[in-house]
Amino acid sequence: MTEIITSTDAAVVGMTTDGHILSWNPAAERLYGYTAEEAVGRQAFFLVPPERLGEVTTQRTRINGGGGVGEIETVRRRKDGTDIDVAIALSPLLDAAGEVIGASTIAREITAEKAMREQLRASEERLRATIDDAPIGIALLTPEGQPLHANRAMCEMLGYAESELLARRREITHPDDVGLEAEQTRRMLAGEIPSFELEKRYLRADGSIVFAQVSASLARRDDGDPMHLIFHIQDITQRKQDVAHLQIQAREQDALTEVATLVASEANPRAVFAVAAQRVAALLDADYGAVVRLEHDVTARLVGAWAADHVRPLELGITIGLDGATATATALRTGRAAALGGDALDTEFQAQRGLSEPIEVNGRLWGTVSVGWERESAPDPDEADRLARFARLVSLAVTGAEAREQLSKLASTDHLTGLFNRRAFFDRLEHDIARARRHGRPLSLAMFDLDHFKLVNDTYGHPMGDRVLAEFAGRLMDQRRDGDIIGRVGGEEFAWTMPDADSATAALCAERARRAIAGTPFPGVGNLTTSIGVCTLDDADNDQQLFRHADLALYWAKSGGRNAVVRYSPENLERLTDDANITRLRNAKTLAALRALAAAIDARDPATKRHSERVADLAAGLARVAGWDTARIEQLRDAATVHDVGRILTPEPTPPADDSPSSPEQRPAGAASAIAGAASATGAQMLTGLLTLEQIEWIRHHQERFDGTGGPDRLAGSDISEGACLLAVADAWDTMTGEGPACLALTPEDALAEFMRGAGTRFSPDAVMALARVKDGSATDAETR
Repeated sequence: MTEIITSTDAAVVGMTTDGHILSWNPAAERLYGYTAEEAVGRQAFFLVPPERLGEVTTQRTRINGGGGVGEIETVRRRKDGTDIDVAIALSPLLDAAGEVIGASTIAREITAEKAMREQLRASEERLRATIDDAPIGIALLTPEGQPLHANRAMCEMLGYAESELLARRREITHPDDVGLEAEQTRRMLAGEIPSFELEKRYLRADGSIVFAQVSASLARRDDGDPMHLIFHIQDITQRKQDVAHLQIQAREQDALTEVATLVASEANPRAVFAVAAQRVAALLDADYGAVVRLEHDVTARLVGAWAADHVRPLELGITIGLDGATATATALRTGRAAALGGDALDTEFQAQRGLSEPIEVNGRLWGTVSVGWERESAPDPDEADRLARFARLVSLAVTGAEAREQLSKLASTDHLTGLFNRRAFFDRLEHDIARARRHGRPLSLAMFDLDHFKLVNDTYGHPMGDRVLAEFAGRLMDQRRDGDIIGRVGGEEFAWTMPDADSATAALCAERARRAIAGTPFPGVGNLTTSIGVCTLDDADNDQQLFRHADLALYWAKSGGRNAVVRYSPENLERLTDDANITRLRNAKTLAALRALAAAIDARDPATKRHSERVADLAAGLARVAGWDTARIEQLRDAATVHDVGRILTPEPTPPADDSPSSPEQRPAGAASAIAGAASATGAQMLTGLLTLEQIEWIRHHQERFDGTGGPDRLAGSDISEGACLLAVADAWDTMTGEGPACLALTPEDALAEFMRGAGTRFSPDAVMALARVKDGSATDAETR
């Protein structure tokens, strides 16, 4: 035993019951700095700092009572006066009779160990503070998945205190996402992957859903065994909502553009109703959509419908009572939007929810657009506004259809050329096709377009353009055969039906007409040409397809350089309609439809009739004065022609009151300004992909103010493109000098003075100077031509 005590690294000291030292091994000399001679015989109090003496007294009492003291951490004082941290174990020394005769202490220095433990504790506290103060949620779990800690951000994200959160570990995960990370966690623990990321849903304390991006990693011990699972949880709910909102906006834009294109192309209202019902239902994730027409103010009838596969189809023509407690009946009775439980239509369906928006035509209630959900669905705060936009498009379709119906009653001929008008021509075409089919005879259709006719209007004015169209029609009539029908089906588009003419015969007739047009100058204008597309009934299934194919051949003729006759054939279709050409054709047709839509919007109000044309003419004149080349001038003219197309999807501004300020500079930039900015942004969105990016920018920013207080993007000064500035001046000039509730009816002199006052605030100074040169006659003839 003596040898062991002598050789051990622990300081072993023997004492009497009153604390006098009896033995002192070499390790005690090294630990305390005293030799055995210096220590033996002395009471052990010299090793104890004064503040620790009470602790020693307590320990001695316990030892003398026969008890031991397990290892404790305390402080002892060395010979050199320094205090050291030690771990001491005390046990009683007993004689043969079992009486306590002294005590033995075994001590070892733990200063370095304690310092390391303190460093570790401080490090853990810093780590915990870092985790707790992190801006994203962090959770620590054992490798077995037991929660250890959740930081403050995690608790705030889910609305729980940490203790609640740890106790509800499984309850906070959305039921559909439980176990989502189990396989990835297994692979990470197995060392197959270092970490993983996934998206999952959590349930907040209030029951709402949190979408989260979860990143998981693994902390390992020095020996490589797993120690902690670390989960970083970032709330991406807003990001998800933003993405969903943008996706819905894109879907809405596509749906509205499709319906708007149908409206602009003068499609049958029934087709517009059917597409509107289907697209609005799909957009709002409804189980059915419907267009309902009010009849005699006492009943209504279903005129357009779409139903999902899992519900019973809606039957067109059914009547809907106005006395029911449904959304449709309520909207028809009150003339206001209605959102109610129960079916939106008075049918046998028992829908959970219905929404209905009135359709007004020329200031009177015409009917409703309605949607319904047979299953439970949470209302979307924007769904009423989306439905209202579809209602405005249906209103425009009805307005156009009723106007066309009234005109058709007045005459079946075009007043300018004396030819069949569009409706009368197609009625006759349908009759001729039926007869040709019945008797097995050939029939061909030729489509004509007067090349560069817009330049005639731009250069010589619309009266001269009208005379050219009349002359063009007369030359076509001179070439027709007996039984042929010619009609004017568009601005400068004409159609020629040739019964009993096969493709070759029709092409020869068209070529004679082309030479007749190109061979003789038009009075006052000079030489003009025409492009012609020809299709035979053998290459079409019906009158609509015959017209489309002839129109496609016309497009090929124009794309190939104009002044040509092109016959439609499947071979040409394969050769000419590659993806690029199909895209160009689709864009050209869609843009033409949108131009027609812009004209229809202008025509709704006599005060704005041909507004877009006048703005386009003036914008082109301003661009010439500003030194633009011809190509860019025509680009600005094209953009100006459709600059107002976004108005169809935005509410009309309230006309100014009689006592409102007459100057646009005196008027507050309020709701009307915001609506105008929104309309320009919507128009730019509708035209994306159809015009160049620069043209889109001109349209989007033409409602900006030079001082930065306009919209939609609040640009200022040089940040607004020159094209947008010129378009803004041209648009404002037509509004200032026009007549009507939304116009100021100023004289040209007063209007020019207003522009001078607004230079640098409302308008670009350079654009105003260009306007002044155009209007005061100082521009050269070359500049204004």
